Amino acid sequence: MDRFRETLARLGENELAESLPWNSASSQGSQSGTLTSNLGSESSRQTHIQDSEKLGQTYSIAFQLLNLVEEWASEEIRELRERDAGLESEPDLWAHQIRSMRSKGLDPSQIKQALSLTHVEPTLTAHPTEAKRATTLEIHRRLLQMLFDLGRGSGGCVVESDFPEAEESFRVELERLWRTGEILLQRPNIREERSNALFYFEEIFPKVITRVDARLRRAWKLVEGSDIDSESKPGSESQPFQRPRISFGIWIGGDRDGHPFVTADVTRESLYAYRFMALKSLRQQTLHLASRLTLSEHIQRSDRDLQERTAVLSEDLGSSAIELTKKRFEEPWKLFAELMALKLGKDIREAEDNAPGKQLGYVSPASFLEDLATLESSLKRIGAAALAKNELAPLRRNLEVFGFHGAALDIRQNSGFHDKAMSQILIAAQVPEAKDFLDWSQEKRLAWALEELQSQRPFLQPGANPGPEALETLNTYRALKLHAEQYGYEGLGASIVSMTRSVADLAIVFLFAREVGFTVWMDNGWTCPIAVTPLFETYQDLENAPEIIDAYLQIPCVRRQIDWRQNQFKNRPTQQMMLGYSDSNKDAGIFCSQWALHQAQERLTKITAAHGVEPRFFHGRGGAISRGAGPLHGFLSATPTQSVCGSFRMTEQGETIAQKYGSVGAASYHLELLTSSVTAATARRFSKKESTDPLKSLAPQLAEMSRKAYRELLETSDFIRFHRQATPIDALENSRIGSRPSRRTAQPTLADLRAIPWVFSWNQSRFYLPGWYGVGSGLQQLRDMEPDSYNLIQERLKDSPFFKYVLTNVETSLASSSPEVMEDYAQLVAEEDIRAKFMGMIIQEHQRTSSAIQELYGESFETRRPRMRFTLKFREEPLKALHWNQIELLQRWREMKAAREETAAETFFPKILLSINAIASGLRNTG
Repeated sequence: MDRFRETLARLGENELAESLPWNSASSQGSQSGTLTSNLGSESSRQTHIQDSEKLGQTYSIAFQLLNLVEEWASEEIRELRERDAGLESEPDLWAHQIRSMRSKGLDPSQIKQALSLTHVEPTLTAHPTEAKRATTLEIHRRLLQMLFDLGRGSGGCVVESDFPEAEESFRVELERLWRTGEILLQRPNIREERSNALFYFEEIFPKVITRVDARLRRAWKLVEGSDIDSESKPGSESQPFQRPRISFGIWIGGDRDGHPFVTADVTRESLYAYRFMALKSLRQQTLHLASRLTLSEHIQRSDRDLQERTAVLSEDLGSSAIELTKKRFEEPWKLFAELMALKLGKDIREAEDNAPGKQLGYVSPASFLEDLATLESSLKRIGAAALAKNELAPLRRNLEVFGFHGAALDIRQNSGFHDKAMSQILIAAQVPEAKDFLDWSQEKRLAWALEELQSQRPFLQPGANPGPEALETLNTYRALKLHAEQYGYEGLGASIVSMTRSVADLAIVFLFAREVGFTVWMDNGWTCPIAVTPLFETYQDLENAPEIIDAYLQIPCVRRQIDWRQNQFKNRPTQQMMLGYSDSNKDAGIFCSQWALHQAQERLTKITAAHGVEPRFFHGRGGAISRGAGPLHGFLSATPTQSVCGSFRMTEQGETIAQKYGSVGAASYHLELLTSSVTAATARRFSKKESTDPLKSLAPQLAEMSRKAYRELLETSDFIRFHRQATPIDALENSRIGSRPSRRTAQPTLADLRAIPWVFSWNQSRFYLPGWYGVGSGLQQLRDMEPDSYNLIQERLKDSPFFKYVLTNVETSLASSSPEVMEDYAQLVAEEDIRAKFMGMIIQEHQRTSSAIQELYGESFETRRPRMRFTLKFREEPLKALHWNQIELLQRWREMKAAREETAAETFFPKILLSINAIASGLRNTG
C-alpha cells in the first residue's frame, strides 16, 4: 500500500494517495477514513459522482493488492509451516492424507490401489464470473512474482542491495495497473477468453505436475519409511505403484449453451489452438531436455539403436537436420533430443495453420514416446540411469497428462436447442408427424428414438440445409468427426446435454452423430464415440436423474459406447454424469439443493453398479457457496462413500481460475489438494472404520422445510420487482464481463435468468441470499415440532460430514452478508410497501438462521473462526464505501434509463462497471 500511495502521489493524485485504506502512517494501521467519507458517509450521499470513477478505481486496486498479498502470504505460510513442522503439518495434502488413511486401517497396498484408481480432471470453463480484464490479470501475475522475489523474510530472490531497483519496478507495475484500467467496455470475444486460459496451460500447469508427483513420493517416504516404487512388504499383496492420473478439460470454444457465438468453426479453431499449445509446450520441454544431455561421445559411446534411430530421424527431416547433425555429432544424446524437437516443429506448424497436410511430424504421442524410450534405453546402457530418470521423467509425465491435445474440449448444448434441431431435420426429411415433434410426449420421443437407433441410415441427403439449429448442430459434429479422423479422439471431451429432462434428450445425440457419420462399429452394431453426458441442473432434474440413467443404460447403443470407450482409452467401464449446483440452489435453496445432490449421487451410484458400470460424477461447482463452492476436502467427505470411484471431474470457473492457478506455487497446492483429497475419498471404500452419518435420517425433513421457506419468498408477489431494484441485476445484465449473454433467452423471468447473475447480484448487494435463506426456518420448525431431533443435530453435528459441510457454508454466507448494507440497497426499491414486505422477511430469516447456527455450534462465529472474522472485518469499512457509491450510481443510471436518456446512460455506465469490479475485488467473489 505504501508503494501504491507513492505511485499515486507521483502521478499527482495526492488526495487519493492520502485516502487509501490500511494506511501504515495512520494510527493502528487501519483505514484512514478520508476516502470513506468522500464515497459514502451520511453527510455526502448526494456527492461527487464526477470523482467516483477515480475513487472506485483506487479502492478496487487496493483490494486487488490485498488479494495478491493474501495469496503470497498463504503460500509463504505453507512453506514456513512445512519447513518448521514437517509435511504432515499442512491439512489435506499428501502426507496428511496418507497418515489419515493409515489411521483408518488401510494398509499400503490398499492406499496404492486407491492411488492407481484416482483420476482428476479440473475443467476450465468460460463462465463469465471473472470481472477483471486479461491485461489486468497479466499485471497481477507480474506483481505477485515480484512479491515472491522481494520476500525478505523467506529468502527472496532479490539481494538486499537490489531492493531499491526492485521496488521501483514494483512502482512502475503499479502505475501500469493504474493507467491500464480494468473494466471491459466491450464483451471479450471467445478468442480472448481462450487466450487467457491458454496462459495456464503454457506457463503454469506443465510446471506443477512433477511437483505434485515429487511431493507424493516425499510424503510416502515420510509416512511409510520406504520408497513408493518399492514392492509391498512380505506377506501382503503386491501392489505396484501407479501415479494418480491427471488430465485437464476445457469448455472455451465448446460450450454453446445459450451462447450464439460458439459455432462449429469456433469449435474447430479451438481444437487446433489447444493442440498447437500442447505441441509448442512439449517442444520447449524437449529442447530443455536436450540442453541437459550434454554427454560427450568421447567419454562414453552411444549404442547402435540410438545411432540407427538418429539416422532415420535425420533422413525424415531432410535438409533441416543436416546442419544440426554436423553441429552436434560429438553429443549424440543432445542431438537426438533436438531432432525430436525439430520433428515436433512440423506438427506445430500444421496446428498453427489450422490446415492438416501431409504428416511430417509425429503421428501420435505414442510415436513420440517410442523415441523417448530409445533415448532412455541408450542412457541406461551407458550407466546413466539416474540421469535418465531425473531428466526424462518430467517430459514423459507431461506427455501422459497433456498428450498432443492439451485439454479435452467438451461440447455442451441445451436440450431445448437439440429439440429444435431434430425437429428441423425430421421436417426436411419429410418424416410423418415431424411438424409436431416439439409437442411429442417424452414417451413418444423415446420410443421413436429407440427404434431409430437400430438403424444406420441418415435422415438427410448430402448438402441438405434443414434449418439454422439443425445445421449448426450437424456442423459441430462434423468438426468433431474431422478432428478425430486427423488426430484421434484424445482431444475430444464429452457431449454434455444441459437441462437433461428425459432419456430421449440423450438418445438424440446419437442420432446427430449418426447423421454426419461420426460413428464407430463394433461386432454387435454401431455407436457414437464421444461420451454423451447428461447434465442434471434443476431440483426436479436431480429427482428424476436415477430413473433416467437406469433407462439410458439399458439402450444397446449406450452399452456399446461404454465398451468402445473402455477399449479405446483403457479405462474401466464408466458413465459420466454432470451435476449442476447453481440451478438446483436457485430452485430450492441451499440445504435442499445440497441434499438433492447428495441423494442423486447415492442413487445413481447404486443404479450404475447394477448395470456393471462405474459412475463418473462431473461436479459443476462455481466460485460462490450457493453455486457449489466450499472447502474441497469437506465437500468430498460429505459425498456418499461409494460415489467417488477414483475418477473425478470438477469445473473451475471465472475468478477461481486466477485465484487457484495464478502462480506455480498456488497451482501446485490446489492440484495436490484435489488429487490427494480424491484419493482419500476413493480409499473410503476399503476402510473398515468408515462410519455412517448419524444425522442422515433428519436431512430429508429439514431439506423440505427449508425448501418451503425459500420457495415462499420467491413466490411472494412482486419478488422479481424487489430483486431487480434492490440489487444491481440490471447492470449485470448489461455488463461486459463474459462473452455469454446473461439469459438463455430474452425472457425477463426468474426461470430464464442464469444462476451466475442471480448469485452475483445478491452478493454485490451483500444479501448473499441464495447461500443461507430458508435454513433458519427449517431449523426452527424442526426444533418446535421435534425437539429431540433438533437436539440430536446439536449433539452430533461434528460427527456428520454432510450437515457439518453444509451448515459451515451457510455460516460463511451469513458472515459475508451485511444487514446494514442490505437495508441501504433496499432504499433503491421505489415502492415502500414492497420494500418493507421483503426486507421484513429477509432480515427476520437472517436473524433466525444466525441464531440457529450459533445455537447448534454452541459458540459464536468470532470465537470458532477468528481468521475468517478478521479477514471480513479488515475489508468491511472500505467495502461499505464502495457499496454506498454503487447505490448512488445505480440510482442515477436508472433515472437516466427511465427518462430515455440512452446516450447519457451509456456514457455513465462505465462508472457502474467499475463499482461492480471494485466490490467483486473486495469480496474476492462474483457469482
